[in-house]
Amino acid sequence: MTWAERVADLAIRVAPEARRDWALAARAELEHVPAFRSLGFALGGLAAAIGWRVGDPSFLTFGARWGLAAGMMLWAGLLVRLALKLTAVDAAFATGVGMLGLVAGVGAILTAWLGLGVVIRAGAPLLALTVGYAGLVEHLAPDYPYLRYCRALSIEIAVLLAAAIGVATLVRAYGLKASQSS
Repeated sequence: MTWAERVADLAIRVAPEARRDWALAARAELEHVPAFRSLGFALGGLAAAIGWRVGDPSFLTFGARWGLAAGMMLWAGLLVRLALKLTAVDAAFATGVGMLGLVAGVGAILTAWLGLGVVIRAGAPLLALTVGYAGLVEHLAPDYPYLRYCRALSIEIAVLLAAAIGVATLVRAYGLKASQSS
């Protein structure tokens, strides 16, 4: 088996179900392509198959769902690790950071279990609360020794939530648009 045939077989496996016939036809056509051009032909077919797979709404939804869930779980772990390190400095502040880690972990599990809608429906109110807290933290406790850290953590949470909501919204909108056009 030549490299071109191996690449063409990979393109067949990568291609979405709706394009599998095209990939099979391209594999059959490979026998009629001159040997010095066969690898380039097969690589072009693989590139097309990858493009179709990446543009497939179900693939995008799967990737976004599990990518966001993994990212939230990683972030939850980092927050819990930070909370454990902060216990010696300020137990109350460490507890608050640990609770943020718990919320992020629950969000990750819910995203993996229920899908991207959870990110949008739960993330929007959390984003509003976070932005409100970041703006009011100076007025709530002006003498708190970790005031700047609270604000920085609030801004970080707001940026991460906005990014997650944006990804979930865009992927869901793309999926709806693709399902309506087919």
